[in-house]
Amino acid sequence: MIIRFTIHKLAPVVLVVALMFSIAARPVRAAPVSHPSGLGIGLMLGDPTGLTLKQTLGGANAWDLGVGIGPGVRLHADYLWGLAQLLSNTSTLSLDIYLGVGPVLGIARGWCGSSYNPGNACGGRGAFVGVRVPFGLEARLSRAPVTFGLEIAPGIWLGQNFSESLLDVFLFVRFLL
Repeated sequence: MIIRFTIHKLAPVVLVVALMFSIAARPVRAAPVSHPSGLGIGLMLGDPTGLTLKQTLGGANAWDLGVGIGPGVRLHADYLWGLAQLLSNTSTLSLDIYLGVGPVLGIARGWCGSSYNPGNACGGRGAFVGVRVPFGLEARLSRAPVTFGLEIAPGIWLGQNFSESLLDVFLFVRFLL
Protein backbone atom coordinates (compact mmCIF):
# COMPACT_ATOMS: atom_id res chain seq x y z
CA MET A 1 0.00 0.00 0.00
CA ILE A 2 1.26 3.45 -0.87
CA ILE A 3 0.18 6.55 1.02
CA ARG A 4 -0.09 9.55 -1.30
CA PHE A 5 0.00 13.08 0.04
CA THR A 6 0.77 15.60 -2.65
CA ILE A 7 2.11 19.09 -2.10
CA HIS A 8 -0.73 20.73 -4.05
CA LYS A 9 -3.12 19.16 -1.56
CA LEU A 10 -1.15 20.50 1.39
CA ALA A 11 -0.50 24.08 0.20
CA PRO A 12 -4.02 25.49 0.86
CA VAL A 13 -4.02 23.93 4.32
CA VAL A 14 -0.66 25.47 5.19
CA LEU A 15 -1.99 28.85 4.07
CA VAL A 16 -5.16 28.56 6.18
CA VAL A 17 -3.23 27.35 9.25
CA ALA A 18 -0.73 30.20 8.86
CA LEU A 19 -3.61 32.66 8.68
CA MET A 20 -5.21 31.13 11.77
CA PHE A 21 -1.94 31.42 13.71
CA SER A 22 -1.34 34.98 12.54
CA ILE A 23 -4.78 35.96 13.83
CA ALA A 24 -4.17 34.11 17.07
CA ALA A 25 -0.64 35.58 17.43
CA ARG A 26 -1.93 39.09 18.05
CA PRO A 27 -1.49 40.20 21.66
CA VAL A 28 -4.71 38.67 22.93
CA ARG A 29 -5.09 37.01 26.28
CA ALA A 30 -6.01 33.37 26.08
CA ALA A 31 -8.17 31.89 28.80
CA PRO A 32 -9.00 28.26 29.48
CA VAL A 33 -11.97 27.03 27.48
CA SER A 34 -15.03 26.74 29.67
CA HIS A 35 -18.57 26.17 28.47
CA PRO A 36 -21.61 24.65 30.13
CA SER A 37 -22.69 21.26 28.85
CA GLY A 38 -25.00 21.49 25.88
CA LEU A 39 -25.91 20.19 22.45
CA GLY A 40 -25.51 21.86 19.07
CA ILE A 41 -26.74 20.68 15.68
CA GLY A 42 -25.95 22.18 12.31
CA LEU A 43 -24.37 22.02 8.89
CA MET A 44 -20.83 21.61 7.60
CA LEU A 45 -19.92 22.94 4.16
CA GLY A 46 -16.76 21.86 2.39
CA ASP A 47 -15.12 18.47 2.33
CA PRO A 48 -17.27 16.77 3.67
CA THR A 49 -20.62 18.50 3.31
CA GLY A 50 -23.38 17.31 5.62
CA LEU A 51 -24.79 17.42 9.14
CA THR A 52 -22.86 17.96 12.36
CA LEU A 53 -23.72 17.35 16.01
CA LYS A 54 -21.61 18.51 18.97
CA GLN A 55 -22.05 17.72 22.66
CA THR A 56 -20.13 19.99 25.01
CA LEU A 57 -19.30 18.05 28.16
CA GLY A 58 -18.94 21.07 30.41
CA GLY A 59 -15.58 22.76 30.76
CA ALA A 60 -13.14 22.39 27.86
CA ASN A 61 -13.98 18.99 26.31
CA ALA A 62 -16.61 17.86 23.81
CA TRP A 63 -17.40 15.20 21.25
CA ASP A 64 -18.81 15.65 17.77
CA LEU A 65 -20.33 13.60 14.98
CA GLY A 66 -20.49 14.38 11.30
CA VAL A 67 -22.39 12.63 8.52
CA GLY A 68 -21.67 13.78 5.01
CA ILE A 69 -20.60 13.23 1.45
CA GLY A 70 -17.09 13.71 0.16
CA PRO A 71 -15.14 11.60 -0.30
CA GLY A 72 -17.93 9.07 -0.70
CA VAL A 73 -20.53 8.78 2.05
CA ARG A 74 -19.10 8.77 5.54
CA LEU A 75 -19.41 9.22 9.28
CA HIS A 76 -16.81 10.69 11.62
CA ALA A 77 -16.77 10.98 15.42
CA ASP A 78 -14.19 12.98 17.34
CA TYR A 79 -13.23 13.69 20.93
CA LEU A 80 -12.23 17.36 21.21
CA TRP A 81 -10.00 19.16 23.71
CA GLY A 82 -10.41 22.91 24.07
CA LEU A 83 -6.90 24.39 23.96
CA ALA A 84 -7.61 28.08 24.52
CA GLN A 85 -10.36 30.64 24.44
CA LEU A 86 -9.52 33.94 22.75
CA LEU A 87 -11.57 37.11 22.93
CA SER A 88 -13.27 35.82 26.06
CA ASN A 89 -13.25 39.30 27.59
CA THR A 90 -15.58 40.67 24.90
CA SER A 91 -19.26 40.70 25.64
CA THR A 92 -20.45 39.43 22.25
CA LEU A 93 -17.98 36.83 20.96
CA SER A 94 -15.55 34.18 22.14
CA LEU A 95 -13.16 32.25 19.91
CA ASP A 96 -12.17 28.71 20.91
CA ILE A 97 -9.18 26.79 19.54
CA TYR A 98 -9.55 23.00 19.74
CA LEU A 99 -7.75 19.78 18.81
CA GLY A 100 -9.15 16.28 18.66
CA VAL A 101 -8.90 12.73 17.36
CA GLY A 102 -11.43 10.22 16.11
CA PRO A 103 -12.40 7.51 13.64
CA VAL A 104 -13.95 7.90 10.21
CA LEU A 105 -15.99 5.20 8.42
CA GLY A 106 -17.50 5.27 4.99
CA ILE A 107 -18.03 3.99 1.49
CA ALA A 108 -15.85 5.44 -1.27
CA ARG A 109 -18.07 5.56 -4.34
CA GLY A 110 -18.01 7.72 -7.45
CA TRP A 111 -16.10 10.98 -7.58
CA CYS A 112 -13.80 11.60 -4.62
CA GLY A 113 -11.80 14.50 -5.98
CA SER A 114 -11.69 17.88 -4.34
CA SER A 115 -10.17 21.25 -5.01
CA TYR A 116 -7.11 19.95 -3.14
CA ASN A 117 -6.69 16.80 -5.24
CA PRO A 118 -8.45 17.23 -8.59
CA GLY A 119 -8.64 14.23 -10.88
CA ASN A 120 -8.66 11.66 -8.08
CA ALA A 121 -11.67 9.41 -8.64
CA CYS A 122 -12.62 6.75 -6.10
CA GLY A 123 -14.37 4.48 -8.56
CA GLY A 124 -15.83 1.51 -6.72
CA ARG A 125 -13.29 1.18 -3.92
CA GLY A 126 -15.91 0.24 -1.35
CA ALA A 127 -15.80 0.52 2.44
CA PHE A 128 -13.02 2.27 4.31
CA VAL A 129 -12.00 3.02 7.87
CA GLY A 130 -9.60 5.68 9.05
CA VAL A 131 -8.54 8.16 11.65
CA ARG A 132 -8.54 11.96 11.59
CA VAL A 133 -7.06 14.70 13.77
CA PRO A 134 -9.28 17.80 13.71
CA PHE A 135 -7.94 21.27 14.51
CA GLY A 136 -10.37 24.14 14.52
CA LEU A 137 -11.55 27.58 15.45
CA GLU A 138 -15.08 27.99 16.78
CA ALA A 139 -16.75 31.35 17.40
CA ARG A 140 -19.56 31.55 19.94
CA LEU A 141 -21.99 34.41 20.00
CA SER A 142 -23.08 35.30 23.53
CA ARG A 143 -26.37 36.91 22.46
CA ALA A 144 -27.53 34.21 20.04
CA PRO A 145 -27.64 30.41 20.36
CA VAL A 146 -25.24 29.82 17.45
CA THR A 147 -21.61 28.84 16.87
CA PHE A 148 -19.65 28.88 13.62
CA GLY A 149 -16.12 28.13 12.57
CA LEU A 150 -13.50 26.38 10.48
CA GLU A 151 -12.13 22.86 10.91
CA ILE A 152 -9.10 21.26 9.27
CA ALA A 153 -8.62 17.54 9.87
CA PRO A 154 -5.76 15.60 8.29
CA GLY A 155 -5.92 11.85 8.50
CA ILE A 156 -5.63 8.55 6.70
CA TRP A 157 -8.23 6.13 5.33
CA LEU A 158 -7.71 2.45 4.60
CA GLY A 159 -9.75 0.04 2.54
CA GLN A 160 -9.32 -3.20 0.69
CA ASN A 161 -6.26 -2.76 -1.55
CA PHE A 162 -5.85 0.98 -0.92
CA SER A 163 -4.70 3.53 1.62
CA GLU A 164 -4.70 7.28 1.12
CA SER A 165 -4.30 10.52 2.97
CA LEU A 166 -7.43 12.33 4.03
CA LEU A 167 -7.85 16.06 4.39
CA ASP A 168 -11.12 17.49 5.65
CA VAL A 169 -11.56 21.25 5.40
CA PHE A 170 -14.99 22.70 6.09
CA LEU A 171 -16.91 25.61 7.53
CA PHE A 172 -19.66 24.85 10.01
CA VAL A 173 -22.57 26.48 11.77
CA ARG A 174 -24.35 24.91 14.75
CA PHE A 175 -27.48 25.99 16.54
CA LEU A 176 -27.39 25.40 20.29
CA LEU A 177 -30.37 23.56 21.76
